Amino acid sequence: MCGVYLTNKTNVSTNYDYLLRSRGPDYFGSKKFGNFFLKHTLLSMTGEFTKQPIVKNHITLLFNGEIYNYKESGVHKSDAYKIIECYEEFGLEFLNQLDGEFAIILIDEINNQIIFSTDIFGTKPLYYSFEGENISVASYRELLLDTGCQNIFKCKPNTLYILKLNEMKLDEITNIFKFDLNQKKNHFDDWNDAFIDSLNKRFSNTKFEIILPLSSGHDSGAISCGLNLLNIAHNTFSYYGNEDSDILNKRIEITKKSTTKNYKKENLGLNEKLVAEKYLLKNCSQFFYGPDLNSENINGFKDPGAYGLVHLLNLVKSKNENIRILASGQGGDEIMTNIQTYTFGNSNPKKFPRNLSKVFPWQNFFYGSQSSYLSKEESISGSFGIEGRYPLLDKKVVQEFLWLYPKLKNRSFKSPLSNFMEENSYPYLVGKPEKFKRGFNV
Repeated sequence: MCGVYLTNKTNVSTNYDYLLRSRGPDYFGSKKFGNFFLKHTLLSMTGEFTKQPIVKNHITLLFNGEIYNYKESGVHKSDAYKIIECYEEFGLEFLNQLDGEFAIILIDEINNQIIFSTDIFGTKPLYYSFEGENISVASYRELLLDTGCQNIFKCKPNTLYILKLNEMKLDEITNIFKFDLNQKKNHFDDWNDAFIDSLNKRFSNTKFEIILPLSSGHDSGAISCGLNLLNIAHNTFSYYGNEDSDILNKRIEITKKSTTKNYKKENLGLNEKLVAEKYLLKNCSQFFYGPDLNSENINGFKDPGAYGLVHLLNLVKSKNENIRILASGQGGDEIMTNIQTYTFGNSNPKKFPRNLSKVFPWQNFFYGSQSSYLSKEESISGSFGIEGRYPLLDKKVVQEFLWLYPKLKNRSFKSPLSNFMEENSYPYLVGKPEKFKRGFNV
């Protein structure tokens, strides 16, 4: 979790530096590079303490996030150097060599170009404005507004942006990672292995503690089940008000064996909601919901789920400063369900068909509630200096789901998660999903 900013405009943003500093409280770095001004705030999580911007050979890098495979090809001081290595070796194909959750800004002096991108699903926020001879890129929209930018866009997921500086021409390469839609697997074994690997690389061998918002639903339940199997300690926080208390109590009893601490609460009271709303207005980047990046016009600050996330992170952070990782279940509804109850309508397929290409990618796969709720998670967790990690959006986990036969996809509610918890004797709700699909309700 870090903050990034680049501009060649003379009006350099300073009023919203606090948003960047919240994302990266460990170090504030800045650099003048020709006509460009760069800022980076660091939350040091992986490898050696590595200040940014990084300059190596002809490349300058700003990076936010985690690269989980950074040790595969040699010894690197930190995962940021893996990005440079891949770019030097693979050029514009470098993104497919990275396994992680990230936002990247890279300046290539030899090829006279600026490259910026997020990961496949855009888990880490990145906004840009390109107006005539001016380019500005930042973690949050507010910094670009403060820079005087007029036309501001959120970076599309699974898209690489290339600005040729000699022409001042901005190009997009879309669909960088191509999912295979051949539904060829008649078992869940490979999905199970990919999910365990996703949890292992995100949450094991960390010096920082993990917070998991635990409900009676499938997403957080499967994550906690997997963390228990891996003997990875994790704190949990549960709101009891609208949950199935029997399922939730059984889960908490299981996690007591490996969890550092369980936090729980009924629902938020009116005063607590007001406190949370004030926190959002004062400390968080504004986020909006909508069906796509051009139609996000619903104020996310009015979402009760946002109040709940603020309250729980504020509580656990005040009690334990070493909590720096949020284990998020984001993506489970958007990737695996054939029921969708969010504001944007039923945009997931009602039934996964034999020919998956007829429906792929459905609205919420990249956009809709996917991009909307990622904005919420990143804005709020970033304001606490807590890094969101998304095991259900791991590209191998998603690919293994897409490879499942339709009959397995449609067999039960979020069938890979149901099967995973059933195989490991972990309590979960069985029945028609509309009876228990409530989300993390506060």
